[in-house]
Amino acid sequence: RFWLSGPNDAVLFDPASGQAARVRFSRPPLGVDSAGRAWELDATGSFVSAWDGKDWTAYAEGLGWTPLMPPAAPLKFQTTDDGSVWLATAADVRRFDGSRWRVFTPFEMGIELPWKAGTSTSLLLALGPEGSAWVGSCDRTAAGPTGQGSLRRYQDNRWTDAGLPAAPACVSALAAAPDGSLWVGLYGGTLWKFDSAAQTWLEQSALPLPPDRTTYADFIDFPLDDAGLPWPLIQVCTASGCGQQVVRFRQSATASISRWSNSSNPGI
Repeated sequence: RFWLSGPNDAVLFDPASGQAARVRFSRPPLGVDSAGRAWELDATGSFVSAWDGKDWTAYAEGLGWTPLMPPAAPLKFQTTDDGSVWLATAADVRRFDGSRWRVFTPFEMGIELPWKAGTSTSLLLALGPEGSAWVGSCDRTAAGPTGQGSLRRYQDNRWTDAGLPAAPACVSALAAAPDGSLWVGLYGGTLWKFDSAAQTWLEQSALPLPPDRTTYADFIDFPLDDAGLPWPLIQVCTASGCGQQVVRFRQSATASISRWSNSSNPGI
């Protein structure tokens, strides 16, 4: 079965039977999990619902969900092969195990919040093998990251410090490779890799120096190719601000990070 989705509706099509089921969402769906269920967040954030092609199932506080405020905040939806669903919200990380939700607060994950007016903490999520997960954090003000942040690891039903040698640092990107390794992008352009086979961190040299009078800021895209190597896209900051220019790099299998020209910004 596969989905055909629009902004507010979707069709679940079964090629074997030729049958199609259509559903209309009140809000854009969060995503589709590996079991083929489409998920939608209620407009008030008080519950979340899943549609399996026939029926809706709602999950509220009685099934582990807690009201999400504000519900309009960006949510990062991820799913695993066993049908589990993970959500990274502006305030916590949530996991659906197939029957109910579990909410992990920053305190439970071991992430220390700044508790300072004007400072917020952003959360990033990456899923590893056998139900493991990684969560990175970054403390930010209106002027940008404060330089504080951490990386936590979920394994065997508990959260621990991931042992990132550069911590504390602002985690700007996370990407898990098929072999269980993890790539971490730090604000400013530094990369680290966790080698799952050796269970150790490998420091990657910082990205090649940007042009004069410019600096790197946040990673805005961090895909991995079929070999599990990153092709990061990062913001370039100039005297007039950040975000107007970007550049993409690639990681070769035999050498350090090398440059890949960006068609939208050929001069970078």
